[in-house]
Amino acid sequence: MSSLFDRLLRLGPVPDRSPQRRPVVPLSEMVGGAWIENTAGRCLRADARFALDYAHGDLCLRAATEVGATLLKAAGMGEVSTSSLLFLDTETTGLGRDAGTFAFLIGLGSFDGTIFEVRQYFAEEPDDEPAMLRELEGELGQRATLVTFNGVGFDWPLLENRFRYHGLQPPELEGHLDLLRWSRALWRHVLPSCALSSLERQVLGVARTGEDVPGYLIPQLYYDYLRTGNVQPLVGVFYHNLMDVMSMACLMARVSSQMGLEPEPSETPCDLLAIGRLHERLGNHAEARAAYTAATRSPDLRIAAEGWDRYGLLLKRLGRNDEAAMVWSERLEGPSPVPFIELAKHLEHRERDHAAARDVVLRGLARLERGEIDHPWPDDLWNDLNYRLDRLERRLGRSASSAT
Repeated sequence: MSSLFDRLLRLGPVPDRSPQRRPVVPLSEMVGGAWIENTAGRCLRADARFALDYAHGDLCLRAATEVGATLLKAAGMGEVSTSSLLFLDTETTGLGRDAGTFAFLIGLGSFDGTIFEVRQYFAEEPDDEPAMLRELEGELGQRATLVTFNGVGFDWPLLENRFRYHGLQPPELEGHLDLLRWSRALWRHVLPSCALSSLERQVLGVARTGEDVPGYLIPQLYYDYLRTGNVQPLVGVFYHNLMDVMSMACLMARVSSQMGLEPEPSETPCDLLAIGRLHERLGNHAEARAAYTAATRSPDLRIAAEGWDRYGLLLKRLGRNDEAAMVWSERLEGPSPVPFIELAKHLEHRERDHAAARDVVLRGLARLERGEIDHPWPDDLWNDLNYRLDRLERRLGRSASSAT
C-alpha cells in the first residue's frame, strides 16, 4: 500500500492560492498574444489565423464564404458579403445584464481574402474594459454586420450597456444575424438541445479537446484569476471562445445550405417543415415550396403528410386554387384530415359541385371511423365533417326541389 506521501507526490505540487502569487509564465505568452494600448487604456490581444481549407468538424471554413449568402438573403440582409461580417462571442462575469456583469473576453472573427482570422481581446483587470470596448468599436467601424449565437438576447445588449456605463456611445450596427433563431427553426424538434455545444456535436461534427472548459465555469475562473493571478485555467477559456467563434462561421454555412432552394442532405435531419414555415413568413415562397416538397419525401409518413398539407395550403394562399385542389385530390389516402376539408371547401365554394364535395366528406368520415386519419381531437373532426355534410345535403335538397 502506498503511503500518503507517495500519493501526494503523484498528485504533483499543491498550487499556492495566495492572492499575491503571480504567474511564472505570462498569459500573453501562453495564448500567443500581446498587450496593446489605446486612448482608454490597455488590453491583451491574441490572434489566430486559419486557411479557408481548414476543417472545423465536418466543414471547411470556406463553406461559409460559398453558401452564407443564402442565409443572409433569407434574413433580409440583402447582398451582404461574408467579408463584411464580424462574428462575435463574449465571455462574461455572469449571465445577467446588470451593472456588475461585464465581458472580460471578446472574440471576433472575420474573413479576409483566403484567411479566417480570430482576434481575442482580454481585460486583465476590470479597469481594462474601456480599452477593450474601444478596440471593438474600431472593429465595428470596418465591419458593422454582426453574426452571433444568442447575441440579440445577450451579447450585444450587454455590450451596449457596458459602452454606456463607461460614457461611450454604442456603435451602430448595419445588421445582426443571430444564428440561434435559425438553428431553432431547423433543429428544435429533432435535437434534444439547440445549445451551441449540442449543435457542434450533432450538426457540425466538432469534437473539442480536453483543453476546453465548460461555459458555466468561465465566470468563476475569471474571478479566481483576479484573486490568485493563476493564468493556467484562462488558456482553456481562450480556447473555448476561439471554438465558439469558429463554430459560428461553420454553423452559418450549415444553416445556409439547409435554407436554400435545395436543402442539403445531412446525417442530422433538420425540420424541413419549420424551414418552410419560416420562409413563408418571410415571403420567400419559392424556398418555402422547396422545403415543403423536400418534407414530402420524408420516410416518416406524418412529416410527409404535413409537407403535402403545407404545400397545398401555400398554393391556396398564393391564389393557385386549381393546383392546390390537385394536391388535395391526390392525398385522400393519407393520414391527414386536411385534404378532405380543403378539397370539400374547394368543390363547394369554388366549383359549386355540391355532390362531389359531399362525396369527399363522406369518404373522410368513413376513413375517420376506421381510424385511418390522425387527429388530436377526432370527435371535433367528426363533428366538423358532419356539420359540413349536413349543409351540403341541405343544399343538394334545395337544388333537387328547385329542379322539380
